[in-house]
Amino acid sequence: MADTTKISRSEWLRYIERLRKINDKASDDIRRFVSKYDSVEDIDRNTLVDYAYGVATKYGEGAASLSAEMYEAVAMLEGKRVKPAEVADTPTYKEVAKTVNGIIKQSDNTNMLASGVGRLVKRTGIDTVMNNALRDGAEWAWIPSGDSCAFCIMLASQGWVKASRKAIKNGHAEHIHANCDCTYAVRFDSNLEVEGYNPAEYQRMYYGAEGKTPEEKINSMRRMFYAQNKGIVGPESSKAEEFIPSVSKAINKNGKEIEFDFPVSDKERLNNLRNEQKSILTSLSQEYNTNLEMVTSGAKQAAGDVDITGTIMRLSSKHSEDAIHEFAHTLANTDADKFGLTNNKDFWNEIRKVRTEYRKAVRDNPSKRISSYADAGNSLDEFMAEAFTQAIAKEKGIQLPDSYGGDYEYAEKVLQIINKYFKRK
Repeated sequence: MADTTKISRSEWLRYIERLRKINDKASDDIRRFVSKYDSVEDIDRNTLVDYAYGVATKYGEGAASLSAEMYEAVAMLEGKRVKPAEVADTPTYKEVAKTVNGIIKQSDNTNMLASGVGRLVKRTGIDTVMNNALRDGAEWAWIPSGDSCAFCIMLASQGWVKASRKAIKNGHAEHIHANCDCTYAVRFDSNLEVEGYNPAEYQRMYYGAEGKTPEEKINSMRRMFYAQNKGIVGPESSKAEEFIPSVSKAINKNGKEIEFDFPVSDKERLNNLRNEQKSILTSLSQEYNTNLEMVTSGAKQAAGDVDITGTIMRLSSKHSEDAIHEFAHTLANTDADKFGLTNNKDFWNEIRKVRTEYRKAVRDNPSKRISSYADAGNSLDEFMAEAFTQAIAKEKGIQLPDSYGGDYEYAEKVLQIINKYFKRK
């Protein structure tokens, strides 16, 4: 079987950030122009449309060029030969006029006007991706990012599909709205993945929503998203990674709600990574008797650490696998036994037996390895945590980095022991 090629989460977010900057500059240009007048209604309509057309053309070309660059980079990453990507046409004067006049008919809100022009810019970038994918017979997937509306979640739940004109209406992508960072990724064979994109999670969200028809399910998700985020974000907005219907709060074994204190930087776009960690830790706390009380930053170790009592987790890394690894340490650690804080002797004896079997198996067959970190040193704690991480990632459909192996035999043996001692009844 061919090795999986990955677009890393950091690479994808960098691409999204660059697209966002182009869209934001277009919107800012509109705001600056309107600010010269007392209100939108004071601007001669032809003058306003002319200016908006110039902005949509200028920044639309930028979005199209960046999307074409991404398309060609993916082809090169996969070793595929394709023709140079063709940039999509920028919005016509008629399309810009229709957008401007339609918005002003509803409201004289400058932000709505700016967002409407930004939407046209974004559309040009996505049209570029779609047109080339159709030309070359590629696959695409709708990748949520940041605040994702219910319709975006539905599209994301479809996973990777063959590029089709069914997604195009009147020559353009059917679903493009303002203030949205979701967009299409492309690939030329099934061996490429975008790190962090897990369509199974979005399928659970979509198919788990109330309703029989797509419209009913989407409206149901909208209501749930609104209830969850009321007073924080608008009714069309949700943090997709935080919405898992079966999980509400992170609770430790004493019934105490776990506190999350993450410093988040919008500039670095770490929100969604931290939200993924929070979602995973919340889910795990519902399944296991954890000592965890606080999750914060400032770890002494490279990725993260947990204090000897298992109550405080500090995460330097923003990746899902590191949150799972550190969660394992909140269940048990040998230092706590050593200093008489806990008595998990029987548990550690069973883990030690599995590790002995594992080491022998790896010597005979290196493909049995769990991860490079599990094999490093003599730490029983780290072996246990890495095995737990591999098994939980498989269980929850989380993509792991290449430092982990593809054989789960011993990870699942460790998980069985952890479930025996720490799984909630």
